[in-house]
Amino acid sequence: MPKRVDHEQRRGEIADAVARLAATRGLGEASFREVAAEAGMSVANIQHYFGTKQALLLGTLERQSTVLGARILQQLETAQDAPPLEQIRTVARALMPTDDVSSDAMRVYLSFAASALTDPDLRTTQAFQRGFASIAFFEDRLRAAAAVGDLADSADPAAAAPALLSLILGLSLGVLLDQFDRAHAGTLLDGHLELLSA
Repeated sequence: MPKRVDHEQRRGEIADAVARLAATRGLGEASFREVAAEAGMSVANIQHYFGTKQALLLGTLERQSTVLGARILQQLETAQDAPPLEQIRTVARALMPTDDVSSDAMRVYLSFAASALTDPDLRTTQAFQRGFASIAFFEDRLRAAAAVGDLADSADPAAAAPALLSLILGLSLGVLLDQFDRAHAGTLLDGHLELLSA
């Protein structure tokens, strides 16, 4: 009797192989042949599950976005009773490359972001739309901080929220380009949050 294949698991294994290639060698190396070798499968298997290179990239991006979202929620659960600005710090640090796992995740995100600059299909995926959800979360927590007197009077939550996401992405890029180390990025983030606090 032939072995039953878990198709979702197989698709996940392929997407994970693409992510590993993106993190270590860049998205340009994610050809069907290279992905097949990385996943330990045949090229025909990769084509069977994704059909086209575009579908492969979109599937990988969605999977990685879901994994990152789960990581953030897990971190946030540990800070659910913390003050609003501390919750922002927790989410920010979950996004930033603070360890090997988050560094690989950010390399994958930035690899896809670079491709999305010239690819509208990638740019309009849920993965990149989730950036708006991050901004909404930051704005909500900033307003909560203001409500309890923890936000500086000069801080405008609507303006500070997208600035926070931009800061996180910029600090992450700086770490991955070896412009400064992880600890220094954390110090810079803390300094910015200090400026927002009352």
